[in-house]
Amino acid sequence: MRAVHEDFPGPLSTHERLSDMFYTSCITGLPKAKLCGCEEWRTINRLLVMTHWRNGLLRDSDVVLNLSKPGSALFIAVHRIVDLFTGRCAEISLGCDRDHDDIIAYY
Repeated sequence: MRAVHEDFPGPLSTHERLSDMFYTSCITGLPKAKLCGCEEWRTINRLLVMTHWRNGLLRDSDVVLNLSKPGSALFIAVHRIVDLFTGRCAEISLGCDRDHDDIIAYY
């Protein structure tokens, strides 16, 4: 985490975009960083889309309420999964930083 905060561009200094870096502490409260290649990130999300579709968790005409912390890896992953789904569905990028009553109203 120190490397991310002290020299954020350092790990990503390259002429080509080879990777994405995400850092979060929204789920466990423990700071962490994840550096993964772009192809790895795409593969992970494609597999999640397929798995959710096969298990009936993501269906045509669904509306996905993205409650993850805005900017977190989980928030971005949910957004990407909706984007990759071959069916028609919508995403409301609400985030978890809203008032509880507000979240329930959207739900």
